[in-house]
Amino acid sequence: MDPIQRKLELIDRQLAGGDFHKRIITTAPLVFAAVGLILGIILQQAFSGPPGGGDPARFPWGWVLLLAFCSLAAIALFTANKKYSRPLVIAYAALVCFVCLGAIRMISFKHPAPDDIQKLVGSNPKLAQVRGVIITDPYVERHEQWAFARFKPTDPTSSFYLKLSEAETVDGWAKVRGTVRAQVDAPILDLKPGDYIEAYCLLDRFKPATNPGQFDTAAHLARRNIFVAASIKSRDGIELLQSPPAAFFTKVRARIRQTAAQALLGDLPSDDSGRGILQAFLLGYRGDIDSRTYRAFRRTGLLHFVSLSGMHFGILIGIVWWLAKTAGLMKPGRAIICIFAIALFLMVVPARAPTVRAAVMGWVFCASFLFRRRPNAMNTLSLAAIVLLLIRPTQLFEAGWQLSFGTVFGILLFEQRIKHAINDAVERLTSELDYRKSWIAARLVRGAVRGALPMFSV
Repeated sequence: MDPIQRKLELIDRQLAGGDFHKRIITTAPLVFAAVGLILGIILQQAFSGPPGGGDPARFPWGWVLLLAFCSLAAIALFTANKKYSRPLVIAYAALVCFVCLGAIRMISFKHPAPDDIQKLVGSNPKLAQVRGVIITDPYVERHEQWAFARFKPTDPTSSFYLKLSEAETVDGWAKVRGTVRAQVDAPILDLKPGDYIEAYCLLDRFKPATNPGQFDTAAHLARRNIFVAASIKSRDGIELLQSPPAAFFTKVRARIRQTAAQALLGDLPSDDSGRGILQAFLLGYRGDIDSRTYRAFRRTGLLHFVSLSGMHFGILIGIVWWLAKTAGLMKPGRAIICIFAIALFLMVVPARAPTVRAAVMGWVFCASFLFRRRPNAMNTLSLAAIVLLLIRPTQLFEAGWQLSFGTVFGILLFEQRIKHAINDAVERLTSELDYRKSWIAARLVRGAVRGALPMFSV
């Protein structure tokens, strides 16, 4: 690293305060808000019990009153008592307020509406006729991974998620809400996201795992507020209806994704094994990878290669930024183009925690150029966590969310220290070389280290 650049970074840290605690308050105050939101979600989860159980609406007014009291106390301390450090007061007041906000959001998320489908289906299966919009691509399961598939041949089945809008009752069609996981005992090839359908099905609640170590599908789907399964006997039990205006965005997104897949994958046939791998590498969709290849990736520990992460967003934004710069645009213009590029890419790829986190960070980074503010990576990461947890607070308990944010947090916390330590060691090594005899070797070593050091430190 350039010694001048290192000294400038040291000056920035000294101006921000030598104490790590004060530096966080000064440069990344949203860290306190994110930590408070996480603590509030954890506390409310501990009070209400496991997903799908307990009382999700426990202590609602207690959290509201505590939030109001802390807000008024923070305002009073900020305006009346000047002995306290105002940034310190604001930071910890935000932490306590966001603890209350996290608990309130958790209660709101887990408390179903009166017409939610989970309140209309009990412990016994119920025949029903429902209408709704398909929100995911139908996935065809051929049961090749089943251990007893060779002893008992099983026909392919299909599954997709259906966002309900109406259900047939004795008084006619009534409004309902909620999402169900539809399981069809036949392959579905002619339906797509955004289609508005009417289905004749058997509604039943998911059962918890019965064996130790078994994957608990009920708990996994409960974190997404999905408690009911809709079993459909065959394709004949589904009728395609005219889509309502509310399904327009889902159809547009599906159309954009199909266009992107066609442009990237070309004319590869749908049954080609290479198409599924390419689609996973480029677009993040792993549903079309054949079971043998998927098991090979999982056994070798390389399954993360076929998933999108923040690195893919970084590569995309870097390319778009460079193209805009080559075209002669100033930084605000480049930022606007990158904001639209991120939005378009987010509509193409699946909206998982790593991609949404990277998208929010990218938007905030670009917005800093529009408002002439210096971006702070830790502050941006905290904002991304706040946004995602307010949308769905139960993401906090999923391994994907934890690994995504934990990894980036570790990089931001330790990458600079590791880079400085390695850089000092390399400088001591190259300083011992005699430039008159081995200046070429010293220059090559420094050039190689300068290029590899950032990647190695990360």
